[in-house]
Amino acid sequence: MLHAGIDVLTPLHEFAASFFKTAAEPTSPLSPFSAESSGPREAAIDLYAEVLAGSTAKIDAELRPQLPELLWLAYMGMVLFWVYDRSPGQTRTREPIDGAVPLVDRLVRLSRLRVLRPVTQQVISLIHTLRHRPKRAGKGTPSQVKSTIGQQQDGGGGLPSGFWIRSVIGIEA
Repeated sequence: MLHAGIDVLTPLHEFAASFFKTAAEPTSPLSPFSAESSGPREAAIDLYAEVLAGSTAKIDAELRPQLPELLWLAYMGMVLFWVYDRSPGQTRTREPIDGAVPLVDRLVRLSRLRVLRPVTQQVISLIHTLRHRPKRAGKGTPSQVKSTIGQQQDGGGGLPSGFWIRSVIGIEA
């Protein structure tokens, strides 16, 4: 799925850096983390949820509702790498995908093991802390699990738009 996403973007690579400059701006409606981009973002996250729903992988019950969004965030990381990839045909982007996919698959499968459950719970707790939203009980269908990344909420409920992208690329707020 990551390779397919990069394949779709490939014809746009010469414009990617210019687009990224605009999309990385926290107040830009073109940011994949903005409230204005919630429709396409949620559609992409739902696609990951659909893939997971069709999977036979046994996934930790607490991790399952979070996983589509986490996979989408991993894809966003690959897109960022792709933007800066100047190798012919962006072949350098394919290498980390080939290494990351089996690793993520193994980690997801291992998340169910009793010995790793505390680590899985710590990861989920950290994600919720970063988002400043209440913990999910692991209930709901994939279509009910929606992203709130980048949506500003009153009363300190959510992180400002662009928080995740600033965190990923190391920009101070």
